[in-house]
Amino acid sequence: MHYQLLNITPALAANQIVETMQDALIVLDMEGIIRVVNKAACCLFGYRAQDLVGVHLASGLVRSISIVEAIESSIPGATLQNYETDYQTPAGTTGTLSLTTSILQEKKGELLGIVCVMHDITEQKRADEDLRQSLSLQQATLESTADGF
Repeated sequence: MHYQLLNITPALAANQIVETMQDALIVLDMEGIIRVVNKAACCLFGYRAQDLVGVHLASGLVRSISIVEAIESSIPGATLQNYETDYQTPAGTTGTLSLTTSILQEKKGELLGIVCVMHDITEQKRADEDLRQSLSLQQATLESTADGF
């Protein structure tokens, strides 16, 4: 049996992580141009990677201006954590995202870009709303039952 040693570099590991992560990942430069996308981002927004890389974020990728505004507001140096915003795909599908951003910078502190990680929470939001409505109906039923006694 022959064994081959693999040279696992940080770049190789980072690429593997980016491509296999479940959440959508978009990396922008400081001008808002998309430089990196992963498969999950392509699936979420309904585009191919080659259609996204090199395009400005505000050019229509995300049909919700609130996502673009949220990301652009974090460019000066702020970060967002679990910012909820709606989105729409080119096919018309709508949903809700949880958006987290972080600044990408050199060791010297120069800002290079912004990393955006997006998690689709549409189903979770629907389930939460269904639960809220169910609890509200149960509460109303209990209150009306108590009035009957």
